[in-house]
Amino acid sequence: EQRPVVFVGPYEHHSNLLPWRDSTADVVQVGEAVGGGPDLVQLEALLLAAKAEQRPLLVGAFSAASNVTGLLTDVDAVTLLLHRHDALALWDYASAAPYLPVQMNPPAADAARAALLAKDAIFFSPHKLAGGPQTPGVLVFKKKLARRGASAAPGGGTIFFVGREEHVYLKSAEEREEGGTP
Repeated sequence: EQRPVVFVGPYEHHSNLLPWRDSTADVVQVGEAVGGGPDLVQLEALLLAAKAEQRPLLVGAFSAASNVTGLLTDVDAVTLLLHRHDALALWDYASAAPYLPVQMNPPAADAARAALLAKDAIFFSPHKLAGGPQTPGVLVFKKKLARRGASAAPGGGTIFFVGREEHVYLKSAEEREEGGTP
């Protein structure tokens, strides 16, 4: 059975690298371009190879900025390339959020380009923001990624109906993931 492929950049924070290594996906590191950032020529070749292998899911999970060097990634160029090859574009903004605009849907000339530039998910830990230490992380993602009907932690508050042999979870993904006693 073919496994998903996750492409990561040349300078990923451990929080964006290690969970993928522990997943069932094959993790492929994209090299660094001469001017810095992920090598887009290599990334495209890797995307084409994965598509030729008919991998079930292609994911790009990149840092918007290096937490070591501060080097910025051209998030729009990488997102555009990923989407042109039907890959998801997931962005770690932990080192970028305090300094750069965080745009899930950046402005574009037309609707087709807007769809290609829209990130599928953005996540960051606000510990690097003013007032951020001891605060929870931030995850913003497109509804199309919330396809799972079950809760990640099923139980009270996540369910609509429970019968002898069947059960139905709440339709709202937000409510479905906020189970437990308040």
